[in-house]
Amino acid sequence: MIEDRLAAIVDHLDQRKRMTVAEFSALLGASSATVRRDLNRLVKAGMVRRVHGGAVLARDARFERSSEAQRTLAQGVHAQLRPGDVVVLEGEHVMPIVAEMLVESPVRSVVISNNLAVARALQSRAGIEMILIGGKLSASGCTLPAAMGVGDLKYLIANKAFVEVDGMHPTAGASAVVPEEAALKHAILQHALHTAIVGAFDVWGATFAHRIAAPNEIEMWITTTIPAARRDEMRDVACAIVEPS
Repeated sequence: MIEDRLAAIVDHLDQRKRMTVAEFSALLGASSATVRRDLNRLVKAGMVRRVHGGAVLARDARFERSSEAQRTLAQGVHAQLRPGDVVVLEGEHVMPIVAEMLVESPVRSVVISNNLAVARALQSRAGIEMILIGGKLSASGCTLPAAMGVGDLKYLIANKAFVEVDGMHPTAGASAVVPEEAALKHAILQHALHTAIVGAFDVWGATFAHRIAAPNEIEMWITTTIPAARRDEMRDVACAIVEPS
């Protein structure tokens, strides 16, 4: 299945950093032409960057095109936090920066996260109670859904949840490439009174096989600046859109 191959490509690049088309073809049992089409899909989604003969994981094209874009998204999340919040911070790119901002400008709150960097930054911060969601540890330092992690969510409820997404579409909603990530993000949003997705405007229009949330399940989208030429497309978006001030 296409989605299985895409997830496998991302996983292998996460572990090996750089691979050739021939290596992918052997690992996936797919033709070189199929691999190239899959890589082009991931390039279009901002997940992968093509190099001579193969590809590397291009996280900078999705969230880290510049460190400024990441920080802009983190500032958008931080601006939504209020004293007394019970908040979930889910994701590997933006949420560690949000944690750094909470260290510098603390908001008395309970923070729930699946990210070890977030936990380490906030574990001894006065006024912040840190709860780490359990589960299988990924190479990126985030936990994925496992019996323990999903079980943790049964006993937690947040008034706000922020999750990073791979794709955002007006009718398909928010989606992810990796099925386990989509499952956890979806479960987190089900345990929050108010929901927000986080992603640069680059993810607009991208749709992946694994849905995180339908449009009517998303209250807010925190994103980067929307180009003037694209603003007409946003008129019918169901959720509130927060851009940098």
